Amino acid sequence: MNIDLGSEKGYLIAAGVRGPDEYIAASFGPSLKTLFSARLRFMCHVNYDGAETRSSKYTAFDIEEFLALARENPDCRGVLHYLSHMNRAFGALREDEIYGEEACLLLILAEHLYYCFVDPLDRGCKVRAQKIIRKLNKREAESP
Repeated sequence: MNIDLGSEKGYLIAAGVRGPDEYIAASFGPSLKTLFSARLRFMCHVNYDGAETRSSKYTAFDIEEFLALARENPDCRGVLHYLSHMNRAFGALREDEIYGEEACLLLILAEHLYYCFVDPLDRGCKVRAQKIIRKLNKREAESP
C-alpha cells in the first residue's frame, strides 16, 4: 500500500500507524496498541524493526480491563486523543478493497471505546463495544 503523506488520507493513516504515546501504552498496557496500531501497521504493510504488527484479525481485547483502567485513570485524556486518531485512520481505509470491512468495524470500535472512556459506567457503550469485538472475532473464525 502506498501512502501519500501529502494527502489528508495519508496523514490520518500515518498518525494512526505511529501508535500511542508511551505514557498511554504504560497506563493501558499493550491491549490498545495491539488492538489498533499493530493491526493498522499490518494493513499498511509496515515492515520496520520495533513496529509491532498483528496479522490476525482476532482480538482478545478485554473490555472489562479497559473500563477498570478508565475508572482508575480518568484524567488520561491522551487515550481519547489516541482513540480519535485510530477512528480517523481506519476511516481513511474504509473503502480499501482488502481491509475496508474490517477497518469499518475497528473505526466503530474506537468510537465506542472513546465514549466508554468518557463514561466507564455507561453499560450501553460497553455492550456496543463487545458486539463489535464479537463481529471481529467471528470474521477471524470464518476466514480461511
